Amino acid sequence: MSDDSDGSGRGGSATGPSSSFPSYEERQQQELANGSEHKTNISPDARRIRWALNGPLETSISVVQCGRVFDPEEVPEPYYLGDKEDHEGGPACWHSISRSPLSEPRVSSVKVVVDPLDEWDRFWMDVHEGHTDPDATYDPAEVLYEPLPPAERDANLEDKKLLRCCGEDRPLGKESDLIVRGTGEGGFVTIHDFLSVVHPYLLSRRDEILEAMELDGGRSGKRPFERETKLMVMWLNPGYLDIQTEYEWMRSSKAFSKVKAPPLPPPQLTILPSPSLDTSASALMTPDLLNPRQQKKRGAGGRNIVPVSGYVNVGGAPEGHAQAPRTGLFEAAMEQVRKAEIERIANGGDPDSAPKRVQRLLTDQASRGGGATRQPPS
Repeated sequence: MSDDSDGSGRGGSATGPSSSFPSYEERQQQELANGSEHKTNISPDARRIRWALNGPLETSISVVQCGRVFDPEEVPEPYYLGDKEDHEGGPACWHSISRSPLSEPRVSSVKVVVDPLDEWDRFWMDVHEGHTDPDATYDPAEVLYEPLPPAERDANLEDKKLLRCCGEDRPLGKESDLIVRGTGEGGFVTIHDFLSVVHPYLLSRRDEILEAMELDGGRSGKRPFERETKLMVMWLNPGYLDIQTEYEWMRSSKAFSKVKAPPLPPPQLTILPSPSLDTSASALMTPDLLNPRQQKKRGAGGRNIVPVSGYVNVGGAPEGHAQAPRTGLFEAAMEQVRKAEIERIANGGDPDSAPKRVQRLLTDQASRGGGATRQPPS
């Protein structure tokens, strides 16, 4: 099967014989009109595709046994076989799955939507909303209000709109503009029809995709992204693609429990006498990671001081010593905190809840019993 990409990266399509199948969009309309509970969706074979956006088609696509579960120990099969024989014993350069239908039921064509590109304008407006006043005067190199280009205007709407802010042009007309047409028997769209057209297109717009992702306020993680950031493509339905970083993709897998998240640095903990408490009590100092927005309880070096009532002298501990929890419990509590913080950061949770959770966990553990004592630094 040949690669039908037009090589331009924009507006390409796989062309084939006249099809006996409706387009994906026609099927959607029929399902909506009929109130059908069975929607056209990605085929089981298409779900087995693991799709990276880091290089050419030959090295970016692989095939797994079950697309719904990510098993880090599984060694995927290559999609590109070169001169090897396919699974049916015939010569082929692509995995036999390449000839399978993209969707069930089959469709003759698919209009492709790429989430970061199609949402880029909205992301940009969300970032720059409220920065400027349309009635004020600005340096046009920094801020520009003009009517939208004709292709972007609503009917009879010629009001001036924000086209540049903070020296950055608004990303108008950046939506994906791609239709894939089927070449399978009867004219249905195959997996390879889709991949051979869409992958080169996405690769040609990879830098733009990263720029759009950087503006996505709902995305967690460090930004801006490096140009070499590893990206993964996900099918949300036959015509709708989402692009995620490799780490986001791993987290979104239903088998994330099998995947170890990249470890965060261990919290830097120091037990110190607290002037705000009784002389026998102590304070727990945690790095900013646990509470980046709370400014009231700052300690030396920009770290947060969180009183921990469970750390008190009991049983005649020497003056200046803090009673520590039983061996192993302290470490277990902090491991819980670390895991909770990974989840909170990934899900955009409230950072200000962290100190309370730290205090509750450690107080809990300390109250379970005695153990060795820890000497605070002088």
